[in-house]
Amino acid sequence: MLRIGIAGTGWMGSSRAKVLAATEDVKVVGALTRTAEKAANMGVAAFTDYAQMLDVVDAVVVCLPNAVHSEYALKALKAGKHVLVEYPLCTTVAQIDPLRQVAQVNNLVLMVGNTIEHEPMFKYVQAARPHLGQILSAASRVAAYDPGLASSWFLNPNITGPVFAALHYHHIEYYRRFIGDVTHITALDQCDSTSIIGGVMSMTHNTRAISTIHWHLIATPPAPGNNEAHVPRCMWLNGTDDSLTIVENNGKSNAIWGHGGDGRVDVFDNDDWGLSDSTQEFITAIRGEFDHIARLDSDIATLQVGLRAAEAARK
Repeated sequence: MLRIGIAGTGWMGSSRAKVLAATEDVKVVGALTRTAEKAANMGVAAFTDYAQMLDVVDAVVVCLPNAVHSEYALKALKAGKHVLVEYPLCTTVAQIDPLRQVAQVNNLVLMVGNTIEHEPMFKYVQAARPHLGQILSAASRVAAYDPGLASSWFLNPNITGPVFAALHYHHIEYYRRFIGDVTHITALDQCDSTSIIGGVMSMTHNTRAISTIHWHLIATPPAPGNNEAHVPRCMWLNGTDDSLTIVENNGKSNAIWGHGGDGRVDVFDNDDWGLSDSTQEFITAIRGEFDHIARLDSDIATLQVGLRAAEAARK
């Protein structure tokens, strides 16, 4: 029986716990939390001391704010525990190598909770990629309109870390995978010292294509009659053979083919964040059935692009 501890009892921690609880030969032993009630709602024991939780588990899932990802992951690795950590893996370049080295020396699994390749949008574009020909340019825009953001740790730059590594991670991953390695970055950080708002970055790829990402967090009331957060996401891919525009909102995506929108339109659900599959990959890796080293290398490459964008924005 594989014993798992969850560090954090927010939405992501409780979601990962549900998947793990339904996994054969896996037991969620407890959760690190400041609120025992949250652990009780997850159906697990509450731990207020991380070291005590590490003593009784084989692996840890780190679902804490970004600024402490590296600290808690490194403690678990040094204690001989496998680690799944939500992205970003860490918030500075200097934190990367110690994490990777300790995992390798101790022959432990260190993985990022990469949900991206399991998302319906990623799968759709991956299947459609050959129809585009050579991709010449790409762009995406994501904006979250949610009043709850006003009190969220996401808007604190000291906790969230560099905006490009924290928020642009998904689309950096998309364009690295679909277009090629990143050779040059320009970036504009629109955040200030007290609040995360968003940023804009452009990447030149080794295929000479250019991609651009706009990401914004806006703490505003929802539209009249709609109590849910509004999170529109748009993506444009322009190739030598065809073009593709994807407009996603409230769990539905419209994929519009053709220059000028004169082609077919595919509609698909996009409300699966890939939490289940990415969690199962971690268990599979611990059992020796998944190449977690190659995955970690890829996730670090994506993270490094985000951190390079932060550096570019400061120049």
